[in-house]
Amino acid sequence: MKRNDIRGFILLTVGVLFLWFLFYPQQSGFLGIHIKPVLLKIFGKASYIFPLVILWVGTKLLFNKKLNNTNLKLVSDILILWSLCTILSLATQDTPEKNFGGFIGKYSEIGVKKTVGTPGGWIVALGILITSVFLTTGISFDDLSDFLSKLFKPRKRKLLEVAEEKSKELPKVIVPKPVEIKKEEPGTFNKPKEPKIIKEKPVIKAEQIFQTKEKKRESLTLQDTVAKYELPSPELLDEPKKVELQIVEDELRACADKLIKALADFDISATIDSINPGPVITRYDIILAPGTKVNSITNLSNDIALAMKTESIRVLAPIPGKSAVGIEIPNPKQAIVGIKDIITSKKFMESKSLLNFAIGKTTAGEPFCDDLAPMPHLLIAGSTGSGKSVCINSIIMSLLFRAKPDELKFLLIDPKRLELPIYENIPHLYVPGKTPENVSVITDAKEAANALKLLVKVMEHRYKAFAKKAVRNIDGYNELMTKEG
Repeated sequence: MKRNDIRGFILLTVGVLFLWFLFYPQQSGFLGIHIKPVLLKIFGKASYIFPLVILWVGTKLLFNKKLNNTNLKLVSDILILWSLCTILSLATQDTPEKNFGGFIGKYSEIGVKKTVGTPGGWIVALGILITSVFLTTGISFDDLSDFLSKLFKPRKRKLLEVAEEKSKELPKVIVPKPVEIKKEEPGTFNKPKEPKIIKEKPVIKAEQIFQTKEKKRESLTLQDTVAKYELPSPELLDEPKKVELQIVEDELRACADKLIKALADFDISATIDSINPGPVITRYDIILAPGTKVNSITNLSNDIALAMKTESIRVLAPIPGKSAVGIEIPNPKQAIVGIKDIITSKKFMESKSLLNFAIGKTTAGEPFCDDLAPMPHLLIAGSTGSGKSVCINSIIMSLLFRAKPDELKFLLIDPKRLELPIYENIPHLYVPGKTPENVSVITDAKEAANALKLLVKVMEHRYKAFAKKAVRNIDGYNELMTKEG
C-alpha cells in the first residue's frame, strides 16, 4: 500500500468520525460529547465544513491523485474555514447571542470591520472564499464558464426550435374582397314623439347611508377624538369587599407578648415600643437591649415565624428615623385594598404629576402612591402569585385615570397574551411609525424588538431637541414651547 493511500484512508476515517461526533454527540461516548462543543465554540456553524475538507483531501490521496502545490492547497483549505466563519459572524452581527461564526468568526469580524468596514468585510470574505474554493478543487474560471455554457446552450436551442415550429404553423392572412355600397335615395319617415319626463322622488338606498356614515367616521381625526376625550370617573370602579377586622387592643397586646417571649427563647432581650395595625399586616416596633446585634433577629426570621405560628414575617432593621426594629406579622383576617380607595384619596388627588400611580396602603392603613417620573428603570419582580400582574394593572389604571391621550402614551408588550389585551382599544396606545388606527398591544417578540428600537430613536430625537433648547426634561421643553408660542 502506498504512503498516500495510508494517509488518505486515515483522513477519511477521521473525517467520518468528526461528522459522527457533530451529528450524534450523545451516541459518541466521551470524545463526542466534548469535541462537538469545542468545535462549535471555535468554528461556529462552519464546524460542519471542517470534516468535509478532511474528507476531500483524504479522497484525493486515496485515489492516487497528485496534489500539486500541497502547501498552497492546505492554506486554501484553512482560508475556506476562516472565510466561512467570518461570513457567518457578519451575517449574525445584529444578534450577538446567536453568533454562528464561533470564536474565530467573531474576532475576524471585529478585525475586518475596523479595517475595511462591514461592506468591505463582506467583499474580502467572499473573495477569499471563492478564490480558496478554486484553489482547493482545481477548477478554473474557464472550466466554470464552459460548464455554464454547456448547461444553457441546450435550452437556447430548444427555444429556437420551438419558435421556428410555431412560425411555420402561423395561419394565412385572408384579405376580404371590397364590397360596393349602394347609395339609396332618402325616404320620408315620421318624426318620433318626444318622450315624457316623469319626475320621480329620489330613492335613498340603505347602502349609500351606510357608506356615508363610514366616510364620516373615517374622516374623524385623532385630534377630534382627543378633544372630546374625558377622563374616566372613579365611580366606574367597584367598591372593595369589606372585611370586618376584629383586632382589639387586647389581642394586639397578647400577640406582642408572644413575640417578646419568642425572642427571649433565642436569647434576644427586647421591649415593645409601639404597635401599628394595618389592613394586611401589623408592625411591632421593638427596642433591643444594649449590646444586642440587629443581625441576630434578621437571621432568625424563619424561626420567629414558626414560633408565632404564621406563614412568614418581615424584619425592618432598623426603622428609618427610629432606634427600633420593626417586625411585620400578617393579620389573621386581611382586608382587600381596592384601587378606588387610593385614587380617590387626598394624597393621590393633590399630586400634580401625571405619572402618579397607586401602590397600596401602608402598615398604618394610609394610602400610598408615588411618582413614576423619577424611576425610569422600574422593575417589578416576585414569585408566582405575589401580585406582579395586579401591580402592573394598578399602575396602568392609575395613569389612565389621570392623563389624556395627548398627555400620555403607552407601548404595551405582552408575549403571553394574558394580562394586557384588555387595554387593546384605549386611545393611549402608541407604536412609533404606526397610525393610531393600526396600533395594538404587541404580542410578537420580533415586532416588540423593532418597536423598542424605533422608540429609542424617538427618545434620541427628543434628547437632541432638549439639548438644542437647553432644557433638562419634557416638562421644561413644553413650558418653553408654550412661551414661544
